[in-house]
Amino acid sequence: MKGLRLYVSAGILAALAFLGASYLSIPYAGGGYFNFGDIVILLSAGLLGPYAGAFVGAVGGGLADISLGMAAFAPFSVLAKAGLAFLAGLFARLFKKKGLGFLLGGFLGGTFEVLVYFLAYLALYGAISISSLFDSLQAYGSLAVSYPLLLLLRRILPKEWFAEKG
Repeated sequence: MKGLRLYVSAGILAALAFLGASYLSIPYAGGGYFNFGDIVILLSAGLLGPYAGAFVGAVGGGLADISLGMAAFAPFSVLAKAGLAFLAGLFARLFKKKGLGFLLGGFLGGTFEVLVYFLAYLALYGAISISSLFDSLQAYGSLAVSYPLLLLLRRILPKEWFAEKG
């Protein structure tokens, strides 16, 4: 996918990631919530590649934090979500066999995301938080949902829709 189609697709997916993170969430008992933004971010990485996926993650995640009144987390979210998508998209591109590269990259990206938020809690609150457990559920749960969706989309969408064939 090149040119205008890539830019428009990345913009639409960034808006969907923002909406998924801001308005589509399932609260956890005891605090925190699972949002659907990371699913869109991971799908964008699998569909559009690492760079466009990182753009979707950075824009969608950063704007969601700002709109939810958590602007202090926005720089961390930009880094965490861009890293999540970049690693998932990069490994998907490098290791194409049956989506295993996407799974490996999504796992590494999810781990990166959890570490970034762990550092965010230390920087902003001066302590670690139980939220790191919820961040793990967010990252790896999103990967578990996005992987079968990506496989389905690869079957039903035209090949031109993907960053690379394979």
